[in-house]
Parts: sequence; structure tokens; C-alpha cells
Amino acid sequence: MHLLWIIRGGLVIILFALIFISGYFLKNRKKYEKLMENTIANILLVITYNILCYSIVGIPHDTNFIQVPLFLKNPFVVSWYNYSGIILFAVGLFFMIITVLKRKVLGGQDTKGKLLTEGIYSFCRHPIYLGIVLVSLSIPLKFINIDGILCFPFILTANLIEAKFEENFDLKIRFKEEYSLYKKRTKIFGPLWLWIILLIILLLPLIISIIK
Repeated sequence: MHLLWIIRGGLVIILFALIFISGYFLKNRKKYEKLMENTIANILLVITYNILCYSIVGIPHDTNFIQVPLFLKNPFVVSWYNYSGIILFAVGLFFMIITVLKRKVLGGQDTKGKLLTEGIYSFCRHPIYLGIVLVSLSIPLKFINIDGILCFPFILTANLIEAKFEENFDLKIRFKEEYSLYKKRTKIFGPLWLWIILLIILLLPLIISIIK
């Protein structure tokens, strides 16, 4: 087995282990309230989580494992994914910055007992995770890293699980009916058109190459 994929696999395991540990503390928020509200602990958790996500998709492509298809060397395709990666990175970073400014806290810290539903939270229920997902997609696109793109579904799944843990173990319990109503009108990771755009970004160069 190739070393780079062994490293990726190890990082994926660590990422999911971290998510399930985080879920445990969320489920037992009252018992571990001091830890959950500790700023330093939350900063370290957020940094570690982000590093893991971006490392998994950012480790260089192993050319000995999968050869880069010829169409991905086409100047148009290279430019398309290059600029798409830059735009997605900027959008993802925007989501994360705006969310932190809105929350005014990090990680699992309580937002003063208030359910956030306005502003960026009217676009999607978990904008911080959507931002991480977009940045994680932007990295392999920018550098046309096939291995990174293949690993992207792990990042998407990880963030979906983390978001669901927050909902099931924390938000639904504390906000009950209020959260139920919010969930009905707001999608977990944004509206359908956003994901259609992402599919177009991913597939359009391939479709054009096939037609040509």
C-alpha cells in the first residue's frame, strides 16, 4: 500500500474518532459543562478539526497510485479548476468568518442560550461546517489533486455526522419545538441550487472534454 494513502487513512480514522468523542461530550453537556465552555479547549478542538479536514484532501497526489488523465492537463481544464478552487476557498472562508462573528464563541460553547436562526443561519443550519466542506473541496480542485478529490466524500460525511450530532445530542434537546420549526424551513448545508452549482463546477470540464 502506498505511504501517502496510509497517512490519509490514519488521518481519516483520527478525524472520525474526534467527531465521536465530541459527540459524547455534547450528549453529556451538563456533566462536562466546564470543559465545553473552556475557550482554550474549544480553540484547540477547532484548529485540530480543521487541520485534519484540510490535510486529508491536501496531501499531494500519488502519481504511482493513479495516473492523471490527459483531459486534466488541458489548459482550459487546469484554469477552470484553478479559478474554481480559489472562488470556493474564498466562499468557504467567508462562511466560517461570518459564522464565528455571528456566534461570538467557538466550537461547542453555548451561544448564551439562544438559538441562532437569522443572518447566515437563515441560509443553512450549519454554516461553519459548510464553510469547512467548501474549503476542503477547493484545495484539491485548485491543485487538481485526484487523491484529494477521492477523499472529499469522507470530509463531507464527517461534517454531516458532526452536524447531526450537534442537532440530536444538543440543539433538539435544548430548543425542542423552536429547533423543529427552524429545521423545517432551513436546509442543513444550504439550498439545493448551491449543490447543483458545485456539481456543475466539478463536471462541466469533463462534459466539455467528452463532447470535444
